[in-house]
Amino acid sequence: MTLPAGLTPRSPSTGPEGDRMRHPLHWTTLSRPLLALSAALALTMPAAAQDIPSEVLMTPAGLAWIATEAQLLGTYAGPRPPDLEARLSALRLQMITQCQDELKRSGTCPESLTLNLLRPLVSSLQEGHTRIIEDDHTALYGLRLVDVQEGPRLTVRVSDARGAFPRVGTVLLRGDEVLRVNGTIVKDARSAFQAASGPVTLTVRRDGGVTDVTVQPRPEAAPISSPTLRWEQDVPVVTYPSFQAGVKEYGRLIGDLTGQGAPGLVIDLRENRGGRLEHCMLAASLIAGEVEVVMRGPGVLDERLKAVRGELRTPFLTGGGWNTVRVLPDLTYTGHVAVLVNARSASCAEMFTTLARQAGKRVRVYGERTRGAGNSGVHALPQQGVQVAAMQVWTPAGQLFPAFVTPDVPLTDDLVTLGSTGVDTLLDRALADLKVANATGQWPAGWERKRP
Repeated sequence: MTLPAGLTPRSPSTGPEGDRMRHPLHWTTLSRPLLALSAALALTMPAAAQDIPSEVLMTPAGLAWIATEAQLLGTYAGPRPPDLEARLSALRLQMITQCQDELKRSGTCPESLTLNLLRPLVSSLQEGHTRIIEDDHTALYGLRLVDVQEGPRLTVRVSDARGAFPRVGTVLLRGDEVLRVNGTIVKDARSAFQAASGPVTLTVRRDGGVTDVTVQPRPEAAPISSPTLRWEQDVPVVTYPSFQAGVKEYGRLIGDLTGQGAPGLVIDLRENRGGRLEHCMLAASLIAGEVEVVMRGPGVLDERLKAVRGELRTPFLTGGGWNTVRVLPDLTYTGHVAVLVNARSASCAEMFTTLARQAGKRVRVYGERTRGAGNSGVHALPQQGVQVAAMQVWTPAGQLFPAFVTPDVPLTDDLVTLGSTGVDTLLDRALADLKVANATGQWPAGWERKRP
């Protein structure tokens, strides 16, 4: 999740203008070398980094190293191994040696050299937001592909096509098996689009047949997909693709369903990778009524944020009390709620689910164990490089929020069945249980998994 930059405290002299929310700077607008250099200048440079030879220092690898080491030793908010500084020191020497050799061979030293050296260290931290950001060519087309093991065969399937721009008259569906990209046989999800540029034709298998679908690169100005509402078996299903945008549309949908007296609904967070912390808190407050978190990190102590029935609250800097901003309708949905998650639901999607569970057993979670980034956040999202958690999220009682969401009803998000028959088995199970809950006032028995 991206953490809020804060709210301008309102005082009697500032009036409602003080309620404007300030958005954090997103470094993704900068070029990669400038990104690394800017990050290095913005943070305290480790003293040891000054030992990097100047010819190495000003290469993409050197700049990336400075920025990453400064963050890991300065602003990293996750669990810190006692030997972190020593491991970085040893890796820094390797980076210098390898970079000098590369400069002699090719005259340059790429950022990838630093990233490859840091990869095992970053992975060993086991912190959900702290990771190497890889180039994702499929994202340029508004797609997400995943590898699925089907017996002895590895297949590549579409896990999310909501941001895609297919040619008029064609459609790309979740669960489609991708056989070829521009005529080349697909081996795995990561390499499927590596050589792609311009319009791309995917040969996909769906419902036993094979068809070609051409997709265009996603325009840079294309909006992030907003929440949508559809009805399945007379039950409302709200799909929320990303908490990066669309919270007001979500509020309108929940408000309409509340006004209609809908006794139960499904909130589908599959493939939702997160978004803005204040957005997922506001969304959860329409289910649980009141939710509150405490953010902590290096140099930041007990930054509180509360959402109450669609209203965002932050403490005044002095004098006590809360600065309030009405963002969503003043309501609490009181019917049964089935939340759908999968292994790629992450960050703010995990936070929303954890907070919504505060409504008690009328909220039931279906699907797969989530990715594990539900208790930390970053201030900005880099396009490539090392992303480092800047803050952890705690409860007001002093407990760290769980990183993962463990479903009440563990079920596989079955893309194979979806692609071959069109049946969404996970959604169907949630709908069946929700109908029982709507009719009887309680969920079917047998799901009493102990929650963390």
